[in-house]
Amino acid sequence: MKPRVAILVSYYNGMKFMPLKLKNLSEQTIIDQCETIFIDANSKQGEIKLVKEFAKNHKTKILLADTRITLYKAWNWGIEESSTRYICQSNIDDILAPNAIELMADFLDDNPNIGLVYPRSYMIHGAPRPWGCGGQQVKTDESLGALGPFTMWRRGLHDAHGVFDKNLRVLGDARWFLKLRKEGVKFAEVQDHLVNFCVRPDSLERARDGRRLFRSLDEEYLRKHRKRDT
Repeated sequence: MKPRVAILVSYYNGMKFMPLKLKNLSEQTIIDQCETIFIDANSKQGEIKLVKEFAKNHKTKILLADTRITLYKAWNWGIEESSTRYICQSNIDDILAPNAIELMADFLDDNPNIGLVYPRSYMIHGAPRPWGCGGQQVKTDESLGALGPFTMWRRGLHDAHGVFDKNLRVLGDARWFLKLRKEGVKFAEVQDHLVNFCVRPDSLERARDGRRLFRSLDEEYLRKHRKRDT
């Protein structure tokens, strides 16, 4: 049976997160309907051994970069290799509710007018923990493209709206979401908390330097976007 959902997991030097991540993915209620696409961004820690073990029991593709690549170039590569109805991305240090992928895929099945769906999220600090630990709710803002760490969308959107900007290091997803919104794609929020969003000071988009980079990359874009919409 053809997989229904492609799960994009890009990683670089994330060995300490990989065992819990693989366990979390294997516990998804519709993992048998999914194809997990791992993109190794030239990691130096040997996570590939664990990924290959996971692949023995689950539909999996493994993409190996020969140089360090950006997150969005990795995602674009995974998108190119996918052939599923839906695509989602899942950070290596974030943890999904066991029914997260099922609920979001079912929502898109039941709402053909919706192009992209996202859930409510919990923020936790430090190391990722198994699902059920709770945390602080993450605020989302569709007007800024801030939909949280875990989204699912129809693969066909890429035919009409392109892919992520491979040159960006952070917030390329927010930029693409803004483009979708401007071009009339409808979003919806699933009213369930389905992901623990891990906040670590060494993560690029979450560290001080990452916040400065976000401002430099996106403030001008957001200003232009708002002007065009008014």
